[in-house]
Parts: sequence; C-alpha cells; structure tokens
Amino acid sequence: MGNKRAEGGIIECVKDAQSLDEIGKEGHPTLYHYFRRKFGRTDGPAFEEARRRFSGSLAGYAVSTFLMWVKDRHNGNIMVDSRGKLIHIDFGFLLGISPGGNLGFESAPFKMTSDMV
Repeated sequence: MGNKRAEGGIIECVKDAQSLDEIGKEGHPTLYHYFRRKFGRTDGPAFEEARRRFSGSLAGYAVSTFLMWVKDRHNGNIMVDSRGKLIHIDFGFLLGISPGGNLGFESAPFKMTSDMV
C-alpha cells in the first residue's frame, strides 16, 4: 500500500450568509453601508442588534483565530450571516498545519480591519 494517508474533511453549509468579498462586489464600500442597507437606520433596534451580534462575534473570532493559529483569513473566508454575526470558514490552515507547508504568508495574529471596527 505504500505511504498512503487517509485524508478527509467536513463540509457544512452556512445558510443566509455572504462573504465579505461578496458584500464588496455587491457595491457596498464598507460593512457600515452593508449594515445600513440590511438592517436600516443606525438608531433603530434591528441595526443595533446586528451591530451587537457582529461585535460579539468579531471579538470571539479574533480570540479564537489567534489561539488556534488560523490563517488564510481573506475576505472570501470571512462571512456575515443574515443576523449580523461574523463567521470564519475554511480551517485548512490551523494550529501550524498547512496543506502546502507554508504558513509564512500571514504574519498578523488575527484579522481585524478598520472596516470591521
């Protein structure tokens, strides 16, 4: 049989979510503009609840991706769901493991852009 390794993975669909890349391609220059269109006025309850969900999930995202050494954090792998929560997908670069053996392409401990703030 040689040196064959068993490889596998998990796929889960994230319903009612868009990547940051998709949001930008829709013409929203910032997440603020997207949230305004999706959740209404900034002083309204829907916007405030979505902002609360986003900021809470962003904090959890930053801590967890830092602790688990998650890399490959481009805008196609970061999503926002229909309620405003931030979701990271694609954990192929995790805990120092890389499909190609190269983790040097990202040096930041986590991704938090000025747009996210």
